[in-house]
Amino acid sequence: VVIALENTVNSQNRAIIYAGAKNSLYYIDNQNTHEIQVIKGSRRAIGGYQNESIEFINHHITLSQGSLVYLCSDGYIDQNNPERKRLGNERFIQLIKEVSPLSIEEQALAFKQALEDHMQDSLQRDDILLLGVRV
Repeated sequence: VVIALENTVNSQNRAIIYAGAKNSLYYIDNQNTHEIQVIKGSRRAIGGYQNESIEFINHHITLSQGSLVYLCSDGYIDQNNPERKRLGNERFIQLIKEVSPLSIEEQALAFKQALEDHMQDSLQRDDILLLGVRV
């Protein structure tokens, strides 16, 4: 997973420019009754053979103080349990709803525990990266 933050976050007005490569950005604007918003990444990967007609799209968002932003690799959402069922996007969004009131440190522990509970004794199948930031 490549995350480039240079020139994409303006800390003075809390503006973010996001262009995802197949991965979504999830955020909760503190002024929007804590509703989870999802910005889907472009259906284009970084590297390898690419359909040149598919372009990356820049999404501009401005967040209020105390808002939360989440990025993750597909490894977290695609991780299987012993019955080979993936955690999934809907469960990930539900996890965000459940943990968002917690401190960032407590959220990290809750996300880790939820993944371990889901995996049980399954082997990790892919890289797993989850980044959460309170603005």
